[in-house]
Amino acid sequence: IDIIYIATPHTFHHAQTIACLQHNKPVLCEKPMSLGYHLTKEMSDLATEKKLFLMEGMWTACMPFIEKIQTIIKAGTIGTLQYISADFGFTAPIDPEGRLFNPALGGGAMMDVGIYPLYLAVSLLGEPTDVKGVAGIAASGIDEYANVVLQFAGGATAHLFASITTTTPIEAIIVGSKGKIRINNPWFKATTFLLELQEGTSETYSFPHAGNGFEHEIQEVMDCLQHHRLQSEKMPHRLTLAVSKTMDRILEAVGVSYSGN
Repeated sequence: IDIIYIATPHTFHHAQTIACLQHNKPVLCEKPMSLGYHLTKEMSDLATEKKLFLMEGMWTACMPFIEKIQTIIKAGTIGTLQYISADFGFTAPIDPEGRLFNPALGGGAMMDVGIYPLYLAVSLLGEPTDVKGVAGIAASGIDEYANVVLQFAGGATAHLFASITTTTPIEAIIVGSKGKIRINNPWFKATTFLLELQEGTSETYSFPHAGNGFEHEIQEVMDCLQHHRLQSEKMPHRLTLAVSKTMDRILEAVGVSYSGN
């Protein structure tokens, strides 16, 4: 066995990953890595201790459009980052026992789809200095939607929206002092984005998938294993931990908690 891919409901990620690592098996664990930062850190620490590959399955991080956007930002093309807006909302059939609405399975909008906008903001701006949010709380205690504002060192800010009861544009925009990047629906697995500069020029970039988009994550994991890397540079432990820590702060701000996290 080269690696074990854990794609069970969120609640089981921690125990199953720990079991695999204890049996010396590398792991690709679906997002979110766990229901809480201290659990995620335990997973990361054990993988590091046992010198085993561990990666959070954030497929967006492995896609070519993200790498190109990071290159454009690092080059200073759009200037200093000032604002990020990203949403991910869809209307799911309400099933109190289903994984989306059942807190025992880690249900809720932020955990399921809010992690995508959160990943984008934290990967580009780091951990926020301030977190504020409101949510629509279901009778079961999960968030049907969450509306979040993050503030970062240096003054940049981000607005994130996630929902499992509202269908949203599923778009993202990254604004800098010299221009902006627009990522159209569905931004989390985009094949195109638009770069617009304040000087009046614009350019569209295209990165078609060979399959459904998962092939990029699969290839990244294969490359890491082949080259004996214990972490992916595209989704390293430090980024997973930063997202997990910020998720804890968001859930606390909107009034959502999970038993055992």
